[in-house]
Amino acid sequence: MTTNYNIITCDGGGIRGLITALLLNDLVSNPPQGSTSNILSNVNLFAGTSTGGIIAIGLSCGLTPLSLANVYETQCANIFQPYQSSGDSSALSQMGLPQISFDPCSWVAELCHVKYSNAGLYKVLSNALSAQVTPDTPLSKLTTSVLAVTLMMSDTSNNPWTPLALTNLPNSNYADVAIIDAAMCSSAAPLYFPPYAVPQAPATTRMWCADGGVVANNPSTFTLGNVLQSQVLQQQKKELSNIRLLSIGTGATIDYVSWPFLNAFANNCGMLMWLNPVTLGHEPSFPLMAAMFDGQAQIAHLEASNILGSSQYQRANPTLTQTINLDDCGAIQELKNVATAYIGSSEWANIKAWAYSNFI
Repeated sequence: MTTNYNIITCDGGGIRGLITALLLNDLVSNPPQGSTSNILSNVNLFAGTSTGGIIAIGLSCGLTPLSLANVYETQCANIFQPYQSSGDSSALSQMGLPQISFDPCSWVAELCHVKYSNAGLYKVLSNALSAQVTPDTPLSKLTTSVLAVTLMMSDTSNNPWTPLALTNLPNSNYADVAIIDAAMCSSAAPLYFPPYAVPQAPATTRMWCADGGVVANNPSTFTLGNVLQSQVLQQQKKELSNIRLLSIGTGATIDYVSWPFLNAFANNCGMLMWLNPVTLGHEPSFPLMAAMFDGQAQIAHLEASNILGSSQYQRANPTLTQTINLDDCGAIQELKNVATAYIGSSEWANIKAWAYSNFI
């Protein structure tokens, strides 16, 4: 049993999860001089949101960071398979709403249906997980603790929507959820993928889930709260002072809405601006969702820093050089360049040294 309670958390960010996987691969394959241990074997809990949830689940199942990086590099087009509509000219009629002469669905399809089917994502994840375990293995059967963040949108008991930790930590109500379902729930990004229905949930309740990035794109403090609530520290005769948390992001963004636009058109920032599916300069597609994800990540970092301090908490998050949307398959090489540059930095060297000194 490790002396400290060691946690690695992974942010959401779609294809930008390649950065996380590459940093983790360097952490394992290029330890500081004099260090020989497989540091991941000392991790008590892998936690993540969205693409980070996928990485956390993969690591807890025994997949290597390199194999996860390979999934991002080779399977992006298979993950983001365009949604094919049923042929009905209007989604309004499918919702029981009256037809109107001006149908917005006819010119901005994303207003009425998701951008991608989740069938490709499900197949890619199933194939990847099958290298180590059966995809329908429940979280409770894993030997390493894992936590994937999601938003429960609806269930058969009509409970209010709420953030959920799909985890095998002690006292979890969701330990019987299959690993493939936990990964799909955590990564069901609004506007991009449809909500995901969990076949098995507590008792006979069936629930629909959306991407955990809606509530905790940086899952560090949400994870910390669940660790404390689970009583796992008490069970292992450890305290808050024993927690060591390494938070890994998917790249600090340089996104913003241009000052000249806001200066001239602030009153025009309605639905079409906030939900614009087109990338414009430094404004990402669907800027409302991007702003929520990025803002939450920064708040969680501030909170974790203040709660744990630098001796117990470190965060690795290289700065991106351009706007990269979560579905940008053309950005693979740029993501690799960003990760490579950060791996060569003194900041990353210091973080690795901290991890190898503290994950004991």
